Amino acid sequence: MNELRILQKYFSTGSAAQEKAFLSDVFVINDNFQEIILPEENTIRLLVGSKGSGKSALLEYLKQKCENEGIPVLSLTPVDIELDDVNTDVASSVLIQKIYRALVKEIAVKIGSGLGGAISNGQKAMVEAAVDSGARQQTLTDSLLRVLMPIGKAVTQIDFEKMLPKYNTSTKTLVTAINHTLPPDGRIFYILFDDIDLFGNAGSPKYIDTIWCAILAFKILAERLPNIRAIVTLRNEIWRRIRDGRNNFRDQVDHVRSMICYLLPTTEDMKRILTRRLAYCRDLLSESTSKNCFSPFFEGPDCKIPSSNERRLWEDYLVTASRDRPRDTVQLVQQLVTHAIHSEHALINDDDVEKTALQYSTERVDDLVNENSDLCPQLETVIRAFASIDFRSSVERIREFLLGIPGRGLITISGKAIQSGNMDDMFRLWSILYEIEFLTPRAKDYTQRKGYSHVRPSSDSTLVSAQRWNEMQKYDWEVHPCYRSFLINIQNQNKRMKTVR
Repeated sequence: MNELRILQKYFSTGSAAQEKAFLSDVFVINDNFQEIILPEENTIRLLVGSKGSGKSALLEYLKQKCENEGIPVLSLTPVDIELDDVNTDVASSVLIQKIYRALVKEIAVKIGSGLGGAISNGQKAMVEAAVDSGARQQTLTDSLLRVLMPIGKAVTQIDFEKMLPKYNTSTKTLVTAINHTLPPDGRIFYILFDDIDLFGNAGSPKYIDTIWCAILAFKILAERLPNIRAIVTLRNEIWRRIRDGRNNFRDQVDHVRSMICYLLPTTEDMKRILTRRLAYCRDLLSESTSKNCFSPFFEGPDCKIPSSNERRLWEDYLVTASRDRPRDTVQLVQQLVTHAIHSEHALINDDDVEKTALQYSTERVDDLVNENSDLCPQLETVIRAFASIDFRSSVERIREFLLGIPGRGLITISGKAIQSGNMDDMFRLWSILYEIEFLTPRAKDYTQRKGYSHVRPSSDSTLVSAQRWNEMQKYDWEVHPCYRSFLINIQNQNKRMKTVR
């Protein structure tokens, strides 16, 4: 039972804030880590990813490493920025300037009150003086910029090898690439801004414009302070609204596109993230001699898939059910280990998988519905409808099914109602289900252990369309496994209702 208690401690909610103490020991860097942490001079890095994809964890990891290496670093969120009347009816240019000035002042205040990383007492005193005097002058922003300009640690003094995990296998290659990217006489000062989509009121008509103004304010800041390396996180669904919506800045999306990095963990990334954390827990066991990081905590090599007779390796089950989101993996293991402890199981077993499946699946459906409520408010109705067909179906069966979904009630996409039997509306709905990875195309792939692989929208964003119908027919289409227990429960409820009648 002691083994499971340790597992429970290190697989908690999955939030970066709760994992600060051991994050650097379990963090797994992405293949594009170098690209993320080193935006080009005078630009920002806009880090876009789904909820739970690891954006906050990456910023927290980078913050810890910067502080350890004496690199000035500020960690901010919209809560830290004092901004009055953010959603008032003001011109966009005025709003950008208000956010920009608020950012500059907050950065200076944070530096003056104690900056994580290398900053001299003289620099701190200069910043404090600039803030105090600037508060009584109209030239506050310009005064602060002149003081902030030299702050940063020289690139030549940074040991980038220490910025990477000790267990990373490609450290030397990454360090070489990083050093090649940065100018030898440059300086670095990191600003890590998490959840920029929390600016303003999500229910306001000006919400998307406000987010876009905040992004452009950071862009101006980076242009005027070339030593700053600003990394700003944004949820994928909000970026989609900016990219595809009819907002006031639609023509400027191309100006920012090159600054975007998508945080899209692959299946292999997810396996590394899972096994690294399990190995960390295993190494904490005083009597463990196992080289296998699963055996101290899980019963046998595999588990029974919920509501089926199929079995999967533990690694495959946990990763597949996670939707390629590290936070989901952590929360799934947390639910499994909590049930095992309450049931007085020595190890996590098939019963724990079966008994936690519905709760986990329902939570994932709730997350998906909430994340995409602006796009399709009736998404839960659409999802529930899939309880009436096979979870893996031919392309023709899916087309027939989706054509009839509007007959179940009003379904709107971006505020426009879709019609039964309308092919254009059918493709619009199918495209959404594909983009949010509720409905995924499955292809035979004998290079994979399981004999198949899935096409993801990140690798082929335009697959679902009338123009590519012939290509769509190459695949079976299936409901993502993590949502199936939710749908099976609906099937069982429907059966019980028929029996009662």
